[in-house]
Amino acid sequence: LQGSPLGTAECWGIYDGVTFSKLGGKQETGRREIASVTKIMTAYTALKVMNRIDIKMMSSKIEISDDASSAPGTTAGLADGDKISVWDALHALLLPSGNDAALAIAEYFGYWLVHLGLPPLEKSYNFVQVFVNEMNKNAKFLGLKNTNYANPHGLQNPLNVSCANDLAKLSGVCMNMPLFSEIVKKQKYSCFGYDYKNKQKQFSWLNTNRLLTKGFNGIKTGITPTAGPCLASSFKYGTYNLI
Repeated sequence: LQGSPLGTAECWGIYDGVTFSKLGGKQETGRREIASVTKIMTAYTALKVMNRIDIKMMSSKIEISDDASSAPGTTAGLADGDKISVWDALHALLLPSGNDAALAIAEYFGYWLVHLGLPPLEKSYNFVQVFVNEMNKNAKFLGLKNTNYANPHGLQNPLNVSCANDLAKLSGVCMNMPLFSEIVKKQKYSCFGYDYKNKQKQFSWLNTNRLLTKGFNGIKTGITPTAGPCLASSFKYGTYNLI
């Protein structure tokens, strides 16, 4: 990297995707809201829980709740009572940046976290908060010192924060997870699920990340009024890899 690139971002960092050494940056440890880039950790946490309890992501179904289907902001078009596989839900989360998918995933995996660790199961338990707590446990485990999650989707919240350095570290870890990297490099995805009447229903999603057409292989976009535009990217060419 010859000198620092020109950019308008208030905080940014460029890192070697193999060694994770910093190649350049500006206020890369500054804490800011991170909008839908939050969903990188949502996906990471879901994948980690899935491995712990051996969920079959292709066959296991997530049923969309009224709360999830009513999520504001960007959605994957999921309706109350829809059923999609865990694998498809991760695509709904990471491609169109579905806030509905984020809540559905948090509810589903939050339920399993409670079921595994806090019996007996209480119907009134806030599964979304349980899942967010797990996101924060993962952030601590990964050494993301300037990161705190307040929700699984990244909608405006002054307590939902991270920094360029932490996001790069998390992104590097996730891009080394084959399932995660397979999803975020896709420009589009289609699948079939079921509606509340158990009638087959097709979903088609486009990735919000337009850099995928320019040689990048991920990762996630985001924007809210308070966070502004946010981006975590991965570029790979041969053995050359940047986060």
